[in-house]
Amino acid sequence: MQSTLQPSAVVTLDKTHVNSSPGQEINSPASFEVPLKTAQFSVLGAYRFFLALVVTCGHISTCITPGDWTSFGLWLNQASATFGFFVINGFAVATSLSHGDKGFVAWRWGRIYPVYIVNLIMALLVSRLIGGDYTWPQGQFAPAPTHIEILGTICMLVQIATTYVALDGQAWCICTDWWMGIIGSYLRRSEVRTIAVIIVTSLVMYKINSMRLGNGPHLWGDGQAIISVLWIWMSGFLYFRFERKLIGALILIVPPAVAATAGCFVGWPLLIAALMLIASSHVKSVPQPFQKIGFWLGDMAIPLYMCHTWIAAYFCKTLTTSSTAIVFASLLMSVILVHCVDYPWRRIVAAKRLSMSRSNK
Repeated sequence: MQSTLQPSAVVTLDKTHVNSSPGQEINSPASFEVPLKTAQFSVLGAYRFFLALVVTCGHISTCITPGDWTSFGLWLNQASATFGFFVINGFAVATSLSHGDKGFVAWRWGRIYPVYIVNLIMALLVSRLIGGDYTWPQGQFAPAPTHIEILGTICMLVQIATTYVALDGQAWCICTDWWMGIIGSYLRRSEVRTIAVIIVTSLVMYKINSMRLGNGPHLWGDGQAIISVLWIWMSGFLYFRFERKLIGALILIVPPAVAATAGCFVGWPLLIAALMLIASSHVKSVPQPFQKIGFWLGDMAIPLYMCHTWIAAYFCKTLTTSSTAIVFASLLMSVILVHCVDYPWRRIVAAKRLSMSRSNK
């Protein structure tokens, strides 16, 4: 049953309109994944892939080949695309938690960490192969990783205890999203007004830090990035409770509108992500072939988001600065990471869960 806004009520994430039959599950029967196997999330998966492509092309245009076809990523803005990830992920976590939270942290760790750690290993290997310190063709400097950065990345403490490894720059976003998911799991049964206060407080901190530290949360240390962009993630998280209602649309649209009015950076991909969430809530069905493609593209999004930096550095140093070749190689590596790391890990977890289920009978 969908929750209604009652000032004195504790509104929880126990909504049941998202469900799925076992036959719809892909690669993993984990209970937290079942609510995500819907037509809506196939649409959102395709958009997540587009956001990852925006980030990839934006970085290539900035650091390697300004003015070529990849400049569309710079025009749309890769930072705003990252914000789009946050709002969709907030909604996805709320959806996953709709059937309970027992074992949620372990499940989400399994979905993120295998690809995350393989990507770090590859970034360190490339850094070693190209000689450590590296200067991009457009002059940006990428220092060799330090032991503290490596340890902090392994422990997912980027933006809390350390900065990121230069050739694994997107670790800041993955770590930020990870910790926001932990926060979300604790707020599953919180009142709406509690989450609203968090959104407003975070938005104020975003304004303060934008003025004090400049636009670029990836450069804000000491947990400032998590605190300052939490409003974006929490907007998607809270939207789940009021999906397909006017107040739900306002929850997604008003905070970025306020931020933009206050002179803070927002960008089109975030606004489009909010509109995609609203529109996708009304998607009842998608033809099965397109639904599978949407899920697959969604699975490709995070690997593409993470791997393109070290691939670009390796290509520029040893092979070519062709943006087309770098994008193609990044897409190919994403396929490899999905099918050789992510999916096998899901199957291992699924087999273990099945074995435990049988032994308990």
